[in-house]
Amino acid sequence: MKSIVRYCIFLFLGFLLLYIDGQDSDGGMSVGQIWKIPVLLFLLYKVILHLRHKFIKFRFWYALIKIFNRDTIINIVGNASNVLRFMALPLFLSYIENNVKKDKAVKILLYIAHVLILSFLPYSLGLLEQTHSYIGADLLGVESLIGPFLNAHTAAVYLSSSLIVILFYIRFGKISKEYKLLNFIIFLLGSYFLYETYVRTGYLILVIGAFIVLLPRKSLLKQITYGIIVLSISYLLIMHFIQTEEVFRQRIYEQSDTGSGNNNEEVTGSGRIFFWITSYNLWKNSDDAWHYLFGYGYNRLKEQQFIENDLRIGSHNGFLDALSQNGLIGFLLLLLFYIYLFKYNYSYRRSKYYLLFLAWYISNLSFQLVQGGVFIFYDLLSAFIILLPKMDIADSKKYITIKKRKVS
Repeated sequence: MKSIVRYCIFLFLGFLLLYIDGQDSDGGMSVGQIWKIPVLLFLLYKVILHLRHKFIKFRFWYALIKIFNRDTIINIVGNASNVLRFMALPLFLSYIENNVKKDKAVKILLYIAHVLILSFLPYSLGLLEQTHSYIGADLLGVESLIGPFLNAHTAAVYLSSSLIVILFYIRFGKISKEYKLLNFIIFLLGSYFLYETYVRTGYLILVIGAFIVLLPRKSLLKQITYGIIVLSISYLLIMHFIQTEEVFRQRIYEQSDTGSGNNNEEVTGSGRIFFWITSYNLWKNSDDAWHYLFGYGYNRLKEQQFIENDLRIGSHNGFLDALSQNGLIGFLLLLLFYIYLFKYNYSYRRSKYYLLFLAWYISNLSFQLVQGGVFIFYDLLSAFIILLPKMDIADSKKYITIKKRKVS
């Protein structure tokens, strides 16, 4: 009974934080910025001297290099805030590694996933009104479900990544039948909420992550059979929704009531290739060596996108964002982060949590290729997923050592 009460209290506190985070303030900064900046500065103070691994250092320097682009001159406060946003993941990684044990990390990860999904419930039921809307879906005659968050892409990334975590625990978690049932119910709710965001990027993240989490671990024949079954079911479900759900069909085929959608960011998914070309050309045609190496920053990229595509947006690709905003050095730092991150966790592949990491890693790469961006709660979720394989192996070695001592 105490554990249920404690769970409900933490759930309420988590929802309260997300609700406050999504509100606007009157002082020009969002409420989210007001509390996130001090927290990130505190983490920076705590871990600046304890960045152990290469992949954490590469991510840290990738965030820090943003101070060398032209946004620092145009808007120093805004760019400093942007630097801290991108610094969240390496700070979380370093702090968690040094301060959180495996058992607690497992509980916190699942708790974060529960909070992120259940925070959509009062909005879906109509008990709370969304303060922001998703204009792309509005053009289709329907409002996306975004819950307490600022836009549909943020909501979809939080939902899809949380669903992958819960699916992993349903399959591999050593939990009671009642708790497994609760996770299954939350998974179904989260899947419905994700569908109502009408964001294809979120669908892609979930499909890739779920495919890897549910993949049979040993038999090649079972893996092939499983792959055929999953792909067939996915195809049938997509075709069913296309035939029966008008909004879903329009989102898949890039149609809207106002035409092709080329004058709106959210309904121009097929225009990504033009966004990519614009970002690449901005870097390729750099005015000088400095911009070639350190980039132009986000504001200059938005200006160029507006000139060529009539939209003030980013690249819709994390790697091209790095190249155009942070130059060749920023691009290489981001690339090295992913290479060394995979190399680091591959050494802990015997852990069952490696499968969860692999699902996150591939789905995150897919997200970077088709969308890009950083979200603080997603980074927090990611930090636990990245570190759990090592925590698990280290915990197993301690258990074996203790057992040997008892035997001797």
